[in-house]
Amino acid sequence: MSEKDTKQENVTSFKVAFLTIKYFYKIIWKKFKSYIIYNLLYGVLSAVPTLLLMLLPKLLIDEFQGNRSFQKMAIITATVVVAYILANLITNFCKMQYEKVVDKFNRYFEELHKQKCASMDFEKTEDPEVLNLSEKAQQGLDWYGGIDGLINRVTTILTGAIEVITTAAILLTSSVWVLLIVMAYVVIGFFFTRKRASIEANLSGKSIIFMRKADYNFWQTYDFKYGKDIRLYDASGMLDENCRELNDQMYSVESRYRHKVMAVLSALQIFDALKSVGIYLILGLMALAKKITLGNFTLYSSSALTASNALNSMVEAISWLTVTSNYLYNYVKFMAIDTNSAFGHESVDMSADHEIEFKDVWFKYPRSEDYVLKGVNLKLRKGEKLSVVGLNGAGKTTLIKLLCRLYTVDKGEILIDGKNINRYDFDEYSKLFSVVFQDYKLLAFSFKENIAVSETSDEQRVIELSKKVGLGKKIEDMPQGIDTMMFKQFDQSGVEPSGGEQQKMSIARALYKDSPIVILDEPTAALDPIAEYEIYKQFNDIVSGKTAIYISHRLSSCKFCDKIAVFKDGVVKEYGNHTELLKISDGEYQKMFAVQAKYYVNTDAV
Repeated sequence: MSEKDTKQENVTSFKVAFLTIKYFYKIIWKKFKSYIIYNLLYGVLSAVPTLLLMLLPKLLIDEFQGNRSFQKMAIITATVVVAYILANLITNFCKMQYEKVVDKFNRYFEELHKQKCASMDFEKTEDPEVLNLSEKAQQGLDWYGGIDGLINRVTTILTGAIEVITTAAILLTSSVWVLLIVMAYVVIGFFFTRKRASIEANLSGKSIIFMRKADYNFWQTYDFKYGKDIRLYDASGMLDENCRELNDQMYSVESRYRHKVMAVLSALQIFDALKSVGIYLILGLMALAKKITLGNFTLYSSSALTASNALNSMVEAISWLTVTSNYLYNYVKFMAIDTNSAFGHESVDMSADHEIEFKDVWFKYPRSEDYVLKGVNLKLRKGEKLSVVGLNGAGKTTLIKLLCRLYTVDKGEILIDGKNINRYDFDEYSKLFSVVFQDYKLLAFSFKENIAVSETSDEQRVIELSKKVGLGKKIEDMPQGIDTMMFKQFDQSGVEPSGGEQQKMSIARALYKDSPIVILDEPTAALDPIAEYEIYKQFNDIVSGKTAIYISHRLSSCKFCDKIAVFKDGVVKEYGNHTELLKISDGEYQKMFAVQAKYYVNTDAV
């Protein structure tokens, strides 16, 4: 992204600020109404102590120069002090009340962000633009106070408006020149504050890519799963060097921008000093000419400074409000991302036969010109077993991603029970599938939670399925049985399961879901061919009666499958059963089998 594009992205408009404020106020009013009520009361009442302290010297000085009634002076002082204390007590109470829910609603919006990340279409999770927008959305929640900072800037503007209106009315009774000086300073202050906000915003925009890279380097070092590779390949040096380079680049960028900020702040301080000199000079001359009393001199001077500070606070709040809104508007835009999977509304008949059909399916990944699948036609009936084989990159996993609606076909259609899969409600549709991908993930939760993936679980079923996949001895050996924590991120007594055990856990998880269609997408690719065959065979026996799809570039699953689809260059080159495909002279399957047959000579796979 060019610097020009960055500036265009980060320089905000009042329209964006309005839309952002409206978005968050609407949600907060619905969910956390007390926050807005107490925050507004705080804003209104915060102006009272300032006005009282501004009025007190004028009343005391006028009385001292007049009747000099110490009793009256005591009454004035006591009245103002009591009013000042009460106003502060009430404002502090209001502040305490709205601050009680700040953490709560901050977590609420973070949870909404996480839920959006987890529920959006899978293809968007691989889109760099969406990933950057998600990063900016999270940054907006943290940047300069986040949502609470946004609301408080609105409150600051309200408080400042009350103070300005009051003090401006007072100044109009003295000298219009004082008011003009104040207004001139505010205009200058607006320009410089706006400039500073723009500089800060541009810096933050440039830092996004650095932050993502730095976070990635940090988490790879932190994640114990990469511990062996980091140590054996001495990767820590490379990661450290990457972090140092990123820090140096970030420091260089920040230095340029910080110098600009310092220049802006210095200029603003000079104009602030000139403003104060001008105000005191005009009012001093008026006092010497006896056009105003000494009491009025203190009132007008404090009013001028109060008006100046209030206006300056308003200008600064408005400037930062628009910039903060720009970052929080990224949150609004991210939450508004359309979820294509939501377009289906029909329920799935779980008792149906669930016939699967690919009809002339074409697909290419976003931002790619090359089709991964080209006119694929397949049909799989209830209870049938299909083995999809082919070399890496042939399109096997893409086929499963499309079937699971992680992506949408470009041409053609996929049918289940004779209906286009996009007609079904996505949550309903997902119940049809139990899938184990090659890059399956286990969580640093208990063994039981990794299998059930739910707040509640059938413990007896977890144990039974774990035994079926060969984890019975593992459960017996674990210190707390199925309640034992996996990995050691959060529990020193956590268990580090081996690669094979993790594979079996992922298979047990798929079985626990008990869906009518099960899919193994090369979860055993790291195993030797014979071990892979044994796992496929064992899994096939367990899911007897269910529809199953086995993905592999090896032939471990082919012997016991009803049909075999041989993929090459995105097309189904051959289709049939094991015996039929071996009869195709110089066929792809025949070639693969000839190369791999030596691995299965001692098994019933041949």
